[in-house]
Amino acid sequence: MKEKLQIAGLWHNQHRSEIDLSQSENGQITGAFKTCTQGMHKEYPLTGFAHDDVVAFCVNFIEHGSITAWVGQIQFQNEKPLLNTLWHMSMEIGKYEARDDRSWKSILSGADRFYRGPAISMNGEGEGETESIAQYPPYLVGARKASIY
Repeated sequence: MKEKLQIAGLWHNQHRSEIDLSQSENGQITGAFKTCTQGMHKEYPLTGFAHDDVVAFCVNFIEHGSITAWVGQIQFQNEKPLLNTLWHMSMEIGKYEARDDRSWKSILSGADRFYRGPAISMNGEGEGETESIAQYPPYLVGARKASIY
């Protein structure tokens, strides 16, 4: 019998944002997304589902007029769990822009990699691993800087 992967617990991404997850018996995920970018330190509710190694969750960044959904898979790197995800962020658009053919510009996409454990603090203290955003193409780095994560 295949061992059940555990999604519950604290994870952090390459931007030092954290997700703290709980999982019910039916696979529903609840928790918090704690952003730690652009000098912001804010917590948002998170909801989603997980089944075996497949994970999906969503966060409503209400005061920023955006909702972001992540979908991904738990994998292992050097025998440590790693949650590789792709995300889509949809932002509010004005009532006039919605009629424009350019309304697709209100949706951004990218990738996040979550490591188990707390993020390393800005002064280098703490646990966990991070990776540089330098590996991402410039168009994704620009989108990440423009977003709130």
